[in-house]
Amino acid sequence: MTKITTVLSILIIALSLQASAQSKKTKAKAKPKKTVVATKTTYTETAPAKTETRVTTTQAAAAKRPVAMREDDYYKTAVGVKFLYGIALTAKHFINDKAALEGIIQYRDNDGFGKEFNFTGLYEYHGKISGAPGLRWYGGGGAYVGYYSLDNGSSTTFAVAGVLGLEYKIKGAPIAISADWQPLYFLNGSSGFAADNGGLGVKYTF
Repeated sequence: MTKITTVLSILIIALSLQASAQSKKTKAKAKPKKTVVATKTTYTETAPAKTETRVTTTQAAAAKRPVAMREDDYYKTAVGVKFLYGIALTAKHFINDKAALEGIIQYRDNDGFGKEFNFTGLYEYHGKISGAPGLRWYGGGGAYVGYYSLDNGSSTTFAVAGVLGLEYKIKGAPIAISADWQPLYFLNGSSGFAADNGGLGVKYTF
């Protein structure tokens, strides 16, 4: 009897242990698993695109000209020579699209009567000629100072100067050609009117 009781006790304990283990296994299956997903954020820096603009010296100079000048390929400043009544160096600069200042330094040999050096400063108004791009008429006035080296001495004269002429700027080339008349009215010395001044000019423009 005692043996039977002992065997039964062992069986009951074994069944209890088995039931306990089965219960824990069932709970473990029922419990949901937590899944952690790591999210990696990637930052990409994009450098702004660089746009390189190259502007040539000629383009930069053209952009500074008034609109009216750019339309007919005119210029801002020019230097050159003028000849007919002697030989002269000339420089012209536009202060707006219609008005320019011109300075002229001239040398003349007066056919055996002496040599002359003079300076003329002019204010010139320029107007377009319809149907002739690049061609302009101009007129204006200014002052004249002349130094005469004569066989029997020297003298300095002052005069009021006028100018009337035509000028053509060659399209696509830095060259302008002109023809003008520059009458003088002397204020001292042999005062009076003189018509033999002016000439043909060739200038480099920029």
